[in-house]
Amino acid sequence: MIIHHWDTDGICSAALLKTVKRDELFVPENFFLTEKEKNYIEKRNPEWIYLVDIALPEKDINFLESISDLCIFDHHRRKEKKKSFYIDENSPSTTFIIKNHYRLKEDLLTVLGAVGDKEEKILETEYRNDVEKVMKRYDIEFEQLLKITKLLDSNYVINDFKAVKESVDFVFRNKNNPEAILYNKKLNENLKKIEEKIESNLNYNIEKNFVLCEINTEYRIISRIARILFKEYSDKNILVINRKTRNIYVRSKKDLSFLIEDAKKNYYAGGKKDVCGIILPEREMDSYIEKIKYMMEVI
Repeated sequence: MIIHHWDTDGICSAALLKTVKRDELFVPENFFLTEKEKNYIEKRNPEWIYLVDIALPEKDINFLESISDLCIFDHHRRKEKKKSFYIDENSPSTTFIIKNHYRLKEDLLTVLGAVGDKEEKILETEYRNDVEKVMKRYDIEFEQLLKITKLLDSNYVINDFKAVKESVDFVFRNKNNPEAILYNKKLNENLKKIEEKIESNLNYNIEKNFVLCEINTEYRIISRIARILFKEYSDKNILVINRKTRNIYVRSKKDLSFLIEDAKKNYYAGGKKDVCGIILPEREMDSYIEKIKYMMEVI
């Protein structure tokens, strides 16, 4: 069984794994496993589980290990590392970790995963050549690659997880045909709805070293809004709060490892060096927001 994240990197990573593994796909609907999801996985009783691009909490990792051999491919921060855990926090994407592990040919799916996670910043890294090779091979501009990642992200943003699962087969079939993704009617309709939702929620305040944006929507646009704000205010800490989904999302130039570890003590949390996502009870949101502000100032 391949358990994968729902964004472009997770989708393309699962599609890359399909070139070497013919396993069932499973997409959790959050950064932790519900009891219903655990029951389903346990009933399926897979021989191997491949956890791809999603930093589940330690108790969920222990659960997966209790029912199957577990292999992890990821570039998110994770303390526990075992022989079958292929984790590289310095990798721009999980797709590159899988590509290197299985010695796959560099291709569109690998690059899409990195562009999805790094956006324009990927061009400032050692992976720029990989991106440019794909652009040349498929006669495609970087802006079009970036749009493809937003199109692939669109299903999870509007909470269509059935379509997320179907996306893996869709990109696998079109791994040499980026135009089929770029001009897909349904995905473009999704993207239009999302852009309208982002525009209506892009209201923020600046407080000292913070840009604060509070939203209240079922759409999963919290990380997208944080990216937009960080592009304009890269010298500040970006803090986006979604009351509807009880999410807090932080993006910063600072290494946020300290925040991830603190949040994990009591809440569902994860991220990378520059981002941290937290899910917590509504009654504790305001107090923890103040704690984040304090920690970001003193650390």
